[in-house]
Amino acid sequence: MKLLLPLFFIACLPVLHQETNLAKEAFQEVQNHGAILLDVRENSELERDGMAQGAKSIPISQIKIEDQDWKIFLKETPKEKPIYIYCSAGGRAGQVATILKEKGYTKAKNIGGLRDWEKAGLPIIKK
Repeated sequence: MKLLLPLFFIACLPVLHQETNLAKEAFQEVQNHGAILLDVRENSELERDGMAQGAKSIPISQIKIEDQDWKIFLKETPKEKPIYIYCSAGGRAGQVATILKEKGYTKAKNIGGLRDWEKAGLPIIKK
């Protein structure tokens, strides 16, 4: 068992590195106005942890009920525009990336969680 734990971490390193690289890629594209950064965490999480600089917030709870903010986002966002999505750890971001892809947004990418953004040394705005 002691041997399996180090092997697990070694196996996960490429994935962790990939999410950090995606966060950096997202930051650059958002700064150049070529992409959208979407935070799908709930408002309580935003208040507690802040959010990535340049992100737009639409909580997954609003997305799932197709709230007005979500409908406006879809109407105003070209389907060919890159959309980078994050949450706390990546699970909800993956769900939203799937929803967007089903709606024809082929450049929707799950970049993981806010912690991946932080690990990449990227700016966070605190409320």
